[in-house]
Amino acid sequence: MLRDSLLILALSGCVCSFGQPETFAPDKNAKGKYALVKGSSKTPVTGYDYSFISDGQYPANVSAESGFPLFSGKQGNTWGILKHDGTWLLSPTEMDSLWMLRSRDAFKLLYSDRSYSYVNINGQVIASDIVDEKRSPYARYRVLVKRDGTQSIIYQGKEVVKPIPYELDLEIQNLAQTFLVKNQAGYYVINLDGFPLNTEPFQAATPIDFNGNLAVKDAKGWMILDKTLRPVDGKYYTRIVRRESEFDKRYFYLCYQTNETDIWVYGGDIPVLISPDPVSEFEVEKSFGVAKRNGKWGVLVPEIPKFTAFTYDSFDKIDNNEAYYHLIYCSSGGFYSIIDEEGHIYYADLKLEKIKPITCSTGAQVMLFKGGKVALVDNPEKEPSPSFLYDEAVCSEHGYFLKKDGKWGMIDNDGKVVVDFTHSSYESIGK
Repeated sequence: MLRDSLLILALSGCVCSFGQPETFAPDKNAKGKYALVKGSSKTPVTGYDYSFISDGQYPANVSAESGFPLFSGKQGNTWGILKHDGTWLLSPTEMDSLWMLRSRDAFKLLYSDRSYSYVNINGQVIASDIVDEKRSPYARYRVLVKRDGTQSIIYQGKEVVKPIPYELDLEIQNLAQTFLVKNQAGYYVINLDGFPLNTEPFQAATPIDFNGNLAVKDAKGWMILDKTLRPVDGKYYTRIVRRESEFDKRYFYLCYQTNETDIWVYGGDIPVLISPDPVSEFEVEKSFGVAKRNGKWGVLVPEIPKFTAFTYDSFDKIDNNEAYYHLIYCSSGGFYSIIDEEGHIYYADLKLEKIKPITCSTGAQVMLFKGGKVALVDNPEKEPSPSFLYDEAVCSEHGYFLKKDGKWGMIDNDGKVVVDFTHSSYESIGK
């Protein structure tokens, strides 16, 4: 039994000893020559035969626990890619430089004539004879321009679209695993193999969101297509304009016909026509869209999406605090109410004469006015507190200065009176 215990301890000691990942790094000697060495003891893996060796970099999805780094190595005028054991993944070739991409899925090789190639992390050439390129935002893909004028796309460490006779629109992003390209005939949407998904070219096309939906133009006019290139509803328009909410980045699409006075509004991840009847105006406020029809405003409830009834004379946003960007207040028949982004309406029964946002570090964010008196509210789902007892209200760091029956007092953020209502005036003198 004791022997078994010792054996278990000995084995566990081996795991601890040999479980640590080996480390590899470049080392430079007194003569300025580099070698690849192993561990803290700097055991040479190669001779000091290199004019430069880069720090090691792990390919994508590889870590010290699951694999080994790769190194850029230079000998004279040649560069290659070194493995941790000192052998070449890519044999030395005459070039100016090479380095691993930030995405860690390929190396870029730069030559003296300023052309370059890409090699994947297995040492295989992805694309070569490149003279220009443009990266998409966040470098999700690269559009390559080759010496012969053809262009291609590399994506996730491989050339997903082979050299093609299209002129790629370098400013347009990846469309949900497809790309928008153009040639003399017009615009095409191509898949990752380079095959066009539309048999007839579009006269014009533009992405309208990051979900792959498009606005396209043919001989009949503009229409909206989903990411599979199917028409959303088959309706044609003279132009399409995108609007974006500032707070939560929702997209709305305003579609015009010849008269330019009627606007059809679309919205949603897969765009849908929000109302079959057109509106005459449309505005985006923070997370809201508001539209006018027959002289009255309606609020777009973006979660559904749909419009509330077009019954409001005016509207304004509550944007004094980030937490309140999802609220808007509207007037109808001279009285005000608050609407949230889910379409809930608050305080309509109170017949409020005015709503005023206030800027406070804590506590109430809105003042409600009724019968010439003011109440405070920090959440539209709560009853106003304190109730409509005060003539005026001013926010401070520690609470609220309130005027009642011609006298000033103060309550804290919990509604407790901390200064009696016996003062003819107040003045804030600091923190």
